[in-house]
Amino acid sequence: MLFPIDAILKLAWDMSMAKAQTSELFNCTTQQFYSIITDYSKYPEFLKEVKSCKVTKTEGKKKYVEYHINLIKEFKYTITMVETDEGNGNYKLEWDFVSGDIFKKMKGYWKLEDEKG
Repeated sequence: MLFPIDAILKLAWDMSMAKAQTSELFNCTTQQFYSIITDYSKYPEFLKEVKSCKVTKTEGKKKYVEYHINLIKEFKYTITMVETDEGNGNYKLEWDFVSGDIFKKMKGYWKLEDEKG
C-alpha cells in the first residue's frame, strides 16, 4: 500500500558491543508507519521470522513485549517498548532488553520524522 507523504525512519540499536544506525525512506505518513510498528500482535503478518508477538504487561508508557522468533533456531525474548508522540508528525519507539534465550543486551529506538520536517 502506498501513501502520498514520505516519512523517514531512523533506526539505532545497541546489541552488546555492536552498534548500528541507518535511515530509510518510506512512502507513507509517519503516523501510518507508527501505527504499524506499534501494533505488536500483527508483526507475524509482515515479518516471517516472528512467530508471535504480544504485550505481556503495561506500566504507564512502557509495554513489555514478548517475541517468539524463528531464525535457523527458535528463541524468545522480552523487551520494553516506550512509545512517544513527539508532535508535528514525529514519533519515537524505544526498546530495552528485559530477558530472553539469546541476547544479553539489546537497546535501541526507531525515530520517525516527516521528511519535510
